[in-house]
Amino acid sequence: TYIVFLFYREMVNAWFAERVHTIPVCKEGTKSQSESCACHQPACAENTNSGTPARKISASEFDRPLRPIFVKDSVGAVSFLSDSEKKEQMPLQSPRIETSAGDQCSRLLELVKDISSHLDVTALCHKIFLHIHELIAADRYSLFLVCEDSSNEKFLVSRLFDVAEGSTLEEASNNCIRLEWNKGIVGHVAAIGQPLNIKNAYEDPRFNAEVDQITGYKTQSILCMPIKNHREEVVGVAQAINKKSGIGGTFTEQDEKDFAAYLAFCGIVLHNAQLYETSLLENRRNQVLLDLASLIFEEQQSLEVILKKIAATIISFMQVQKCTIFIVDEDCTDSFSSVFHMESEELEDSSENLKRDYDTNKINYMYAQYVKNTMEPLNIPDVCKDRRFPWTNDNAENVNQHIKSLLCTPIKNGKKNKVIGVCQLVNKMEENSGKIKAFNRNDEQFLEAFVIFCGLGIQNTQMYEAVERAMAKQMVTLEVLSYHASAAEEETRELQVT
Repeated sequence: TYIVFLFYREMVNAWFAERVHTIPVCKEGTKSQSESCACHQPACAENTNSGTPARKISASEFDRPLRPIFVKDSVGAVSFLSDSEKKEQMPLQSPRIETSAGDQCSRLLELVKDISSHLDVTALCHKIFLHIHELIAADRYSLFLVCEDSSNEKFLVSRLFDVAEGSTLEEASNNCIRLEWNKGIVGHVAAIGQPLNIKNAYEDPRFNAEVDQITGYKTQSILCMPIKNHREEVVGVAQAINKKSGIGGTFTEQDEKDFAAYLAFCGIVLHNAQLYETSLLENRRNQVLLDLASLIFEEQQSLEVILKKIAATIISFMQVQKCTIFIVDEDCTDSFSSVFHMESEELEDSSENLKRDYDTNKINYMYAQYVKNTMEPLNIPDVCKDRRFPWTNDNAENVNQHIKSLLCTPIKNGKKNKVIGVCQLVNKMEENSGKIKAFNRNDEQFLEAFVIFCGLGIQNTQMYEAVERAMAKQMVTLEVLSYHASAAEEETRELQVT
């Protein structure tokens, strides 16, 4: 009995110690019995009114000091781990251990733990190469991520290309190339989802020798493997070039096993990092939409002013060269009553001069007219290669000399379901290089949400201007009526005498 009593007492003490660490600390010295019952005795909730929802968390939880959710490491990568937790991690570059299979397995798990906390995709890719080098000891590395364009066609973009040992994150992220799907060794591996171990690259017909001519590097052996997520979908391709050690400088079967085992974990981590980037982008989009909503309610007196603010917001967020907003003429629906055009160079112009001279040759009205008639968005990756419209074939040199990629969306009046304007974006630019690229599906979805707010602002401003015109007409009418209704001074005297 004493042993049983001691056993239960130790269980109670352990349970009590655990509860002490988990119970939130309140700033006030005392708490009411009802709060204590609601927070720490779930059974008491059954006696309360059924219409009142049960408290899931105490309000005092929000008074506790919390550490930041995200911190940054030495390379600037976002991490979940605090500084104290980072000290327990293994260093990035440590000597390679060649022992038993159990030690290699534990080594692999330690490497996975080192990257499991990183959220930045570029920093994560660089860290992946550092660990891959410890496993297979190749000379050069490249990593490509799978992307999709507006037509849902897949292609590969390098996050880190031709990375050598000792290169920094800044040096490795400068080079960026795009590869077609199912073309070349990397594209073929991404399409079939199976690894390739090539002993002599120049004997393989899929190898593209132009890459060596650009980089000035001689490729001999290649180990290329797909990176898959938890749904077995290919999210990237990792490539190692030229084995440093071994027989003939080729990759062995053990290298393939180590590479495949490590990339199985990397696929899940890489997918999580991409989800984090997507969440940041969605957060930024929501902030832009809220800013646009505030702009709409701040300015409702001048259509030119609100169009300037809308165009400046779109250009700065979507990184485009030109933004043109067409306003449909209410009297003649086949034409536009006004056009507002802004280019990226005008963002820094703080002048209040809204009546500017536009170069009409740089504005293409035909795409906007087509979108107004169809009431559907239009996304053209390359205007010069698009042959759907007759004006593209007949007068391509003059019409499209300033346009490469184009995204055009109708601005609708939600109440009457009619088009009141068209928003046209031209030439999306990359942030780092400034090269023109095509608009993707995310750009289409954002612009569709964006023009909803634009429609509200334009409609409210037009209603305000219509009310002002009506009030001005009313004042003129009253003045005219008051003039004709008034009598001359002599007539009033005659009436007074009689």
